[in-house]
Amino acid sequence: MDILIDWVPYEFEFMGDKATCEVRRLKSEAFMKLAPYMKLAGEEDAVKITVSMFEMQQLVPLIFPDHVRNLQGITINGQPPTTQQLSEEPVLVDVVFDIVTELITLSRIGKDEAKNSKRQSGEMTEAENLPLS
Repeated sequence: MDILIDWVPYEFEFMGDKATCEVRRLKSEAFMKLAPYMKLAGEEDAVKITVSMFEMQQLVPLIFPDHVRNLQGITINGQPPTTQQLSEEPVLVDVVFDIVTELITLSRIGKDEAKNSKRQSGEMTEAENLPLS
């Protein structure tokens, strides 16, 4: 099985307009930084979710340079948003959340991928024994 670890297109909507960028699977360090924000929906009240989204937005400078590129369809004062603007401007928190959600989804190994990656002998390492989400 070939696992794609390369840039893939991602399209989303922001303020009624189409926006696009390219994303790639998260590297381990970036995945671990985002791990605390992976349980938002349905597990916390609205205020906590909002606070978590803004905390997550502050991770943009650490995550986006290696995992997001060619953001198009969104401009700030006629220019593409900078990494700093993406990490600081509240109006962009939904953009960041959409892209981060796609990064997390893309980076998780699906059940089919995990099933295909088990050892030929049927033995599983301790890490492979962990439940998949």
